[in-house]
Amino acid sequence: MKTDRTHRRRGSSDAVLDPAMLGALLDEADEEGLGVLRRVVASYCSGKLQDEIERSAATADWEVLERAAHNLKSLSATLGARQVAEIAGELEEAAVAHDQASCRRLLPRTASRLELACKALEETPVFDAELVVEMRRGLDRSQ
Repeated sequence: MKTDRTHRRRGSSDAVLDPAMLGALLDEADEEGLGVLRRVVASYCSGKLQDEIERSAATADWEVLERAAHNLKSLSATLGARQVAEIAGELEEAAVAHDQASCRRLLPRTASRLELACKALEETPVFDAELVVEMRRGLDRSQ
């Protein structure tokens, strides 16, 4: 049984990534789908969504914050980053409620869990860290 942060005990709540969820995505992906998944991971880990969350929270732009938190929640759930999805869901609820104190409390947790999830994704052999970094650069140039 693997014990690294990516694959701690199956179903463990302290695992950074849900290996069953990620495994299901990878099992179903053909070569083209794998390329799309790599681009999704590069975009997810680019920091742009977290930047949008932090900017909108700082300016109390509740609509943008709600949408960005929802997007982070959805992407995280899809990639098996359950902790990020859970915290992003709380952040989304705080944005709907215009709860600045909760947003301030959740922002650092969101950022730290997202960073852990991205490191775990980059350590997954199929997402080769150098490839993901190169794809991030390509995304930055195209936007």
